[in-house]
Formats: sequence, C-alpha cells, structure tokens
Amino acid sequence: MPRLPAAPPRVLFVGSGWQPNVEALNFFASAILPLARAERADVVLRVAGRVCESRNLRLPATGGIELLGFVEDLRSEYARAACLVVPILSGHGTRVKIIEAMAAGVPVVSTRKGAEGLDLRVGEEILIADEPAAFARAILTLAADSALAARVGSAGRERVRRDYDSSSRRRSSSQPDEAREILKRGTHPQEVASPRLSPLFERRIVRPAMSALQQSPLQGRNPASDQRELNQRIEQYYDRHADIYEFYQWYFYDWFQQRAWWDEVVWILRRVRPRPARVLDLGCGTGNLALKFMNQGSEVIGVDISRRMLEILQRKAETEAKGRMHVVTADTLEFVTSARRSFDVICASSLLHHIFGYEELVRAMARAVRPGGVLF
Repeated sequence: MPRLPAAPPRVLFVGSGWQPNVEALNFFASAILPLARAERADVVLRVAGRVCESRNLRLPATGGIELLGFVEDLRSEYARAACLVVPILSGHGTRVKIIEAMAAGVPVVSTRKGAEGLDLRVGEEILIADEPAAFARAILTLAADSALAARVGSAGRERVRRDYDSSSRRRSSSQPDEAREILKRGTHPQEVASPRLSPLFERRIVRPAMSALQQSPLQGRNPASDQRELNQRIEQYYDRHADIYEFYQWYFYDWFQQRAWWDEVVWILRRVRPRPARVLDLGCGTGNLALKFMNQGSEVIGVDISRRMLEILQRKAETEAKGRMHVVTADTLEFVTSARRSFDVICASSLLHHIFGYEELVRAMARAVRPGGVLF
C-alpha cells in the first residue's frame, strides 16, 4: 500500500497489553505529546493494540489521543502515519513493531531502550531520542520535512529487506515430505502446511535434547521407552530454559515468519465454520501460535509437557489475547488419542521432530479433527 501521510500529522503507537508498553504510552502521552502539541496543535497520537484496554493507562484528558484498540490489519495505519513512536523505557526482547513499521516504509522515532538489539544506523534508518524534548523535536521534524521522512523510511525498508527477509536464509524442516504424505492419507481431506523449524532453534534447543537422548543407555531399546526418555529430557530442558526461550522468541522466528503465520491463521479461520473455532495446539510452548488464534476469537486448548512454558503462556493469555485458553500438561500423543471431542483446527508446528513415531501422532490428529477441519 503506498504511503500517503495524513495532514494533520498522525503519530502511531502500536503495542500489546505488556506492562512496558503501558508504561511507554503513559510516558509519551504525559511527557512528550504535550511538548509536540505545544508547537503544533494538530498532532494526533493514534494508539493500536491491546494496550488500549489496560487498566493501568493514565492518559491526560487534553485531547489529541485516539485509541483504536486491536487492529487486524495495520497497513492502512502505516500508510497514513507520519511516524511510529517507540518510547519504551524498560523490558527486553526484539522490537518487532519497529521491524514491521520499517518494512512498510514508516520512519521510526524510538528511545535507545526501544531499539535495543536492532543495530540500526541512527539518523539514517531510525531516529533516537531519550529525553521528552528531543523526542518531540524528532517527531515534529519528520512531520515538517517530508524529504527527510521519505529518506529515513526508505532506508529502514531497505535494511529490513536486506537483513530480515527470511527468503534469503537457509531453512530446514522436519520430515516434511513424509508428514505431507501421511496427512494426505488422513480419514478426510486436510489443508496441509509443512512444519517449520528455525535453524537457530534447532541448534540451541533441539540438538542438545536429542544428543542427550543418544547418550542414554535406553537409546535403541524400543520406540516407546525412547520416547518416554526423550519426553523426560525435553520436559526438564524446557522447564529450565523456558524464560530464555521466551526472551529469544523473535530471534528463533523472525518477523517474516511471524507475519506468515498470522496470515495463515487468518486464512485457516476463514475456511472454518462455525465460529468461534475450537483449536488444539500441540506442543504449544509459550503460545507463539496459540495467541494468534486466540486473538481471532478462537477457543484454544494448548498442550505441552513443560509446565513452565505453560505458565508463561497463561500469563500472556491473560493480558494479550481476547479468546479462551485452556492449558494441559500432557504428552501430545496420549492427549490426542484420548480426546473425546473433535477440533476444527489442530496444530503441531515445530513438534514432529520431537516424536519418534510421528506417523502415529499425525494419524491420531487426522482422526481428531472434524470433517472439513484443518491440520496445521
């Protein structure tokens, strides 16, 4: 969508209900926006995301703030925004909102904390300001200088294309051809998406777990014993490293993968009737996929063998999602085999590489999905 920044200038803030986003919005609305509007009274702050619903918002009643709530497609907002603001003061993690805005050609003004870890060229690909007066000045400069805004936006878009475009990276997947054939032989026709496995995730998480199993005296005795041993080791590994996994989530699965997953979730749910869809997410982890379904209003059952991963998912579901979530600590094959209800959608993303007899799991999934449902 071509960019046509609106007049009066729109300043865009995008965020979930995560507390650092609430803190950042309160800071911007109380300390930065008044300075910008003192020089240019027509500046408008538009806020998109679950942050609008937070009970901890403390926004001044001085006008110039529009709360949009959850926006399914931000492209129209990006097209009309003078800039994206990221006044983050605390918290960690990759700032995906910056990458997404840059990919759309939107110039970004951020605190140093907000752009932490992105290694962008300050003044060329992004504008950085930590003090309220400097932050307000950066916004006003972009609003007044369309040539500068275009240069920063174009440089940011090129940086994303060069460094974050997953099509230029080598990808690996876990037995996609065999799994696809098994899915095709299911009890009813399925829509099939091959599982993805990030190479970094495989190197740091999967390989150590598989290596530990290969050193076990149980290895090779029989598949059932080996699977139990593997489950034990994976459970211990993920319980111990769940917080690290969550911290590096956006490194394992980059912005383009996240966007592709989101588009696939929307596409899947358009094919599923009635709504809301009943979704089973096997090996759900901390909810990277489950939350996307929840934010489309689905009822999601998340199954994982790591209690710590599910604790993180539950905490995120309470603040970031609008659907219903139930979590179950269980072996995925045992859960699917014993399920008494069918599901509209069953997900097993990045799971099959953990299962010795993955064919049995896929067959059980095919039996548990309702006719016309989707395996993902």
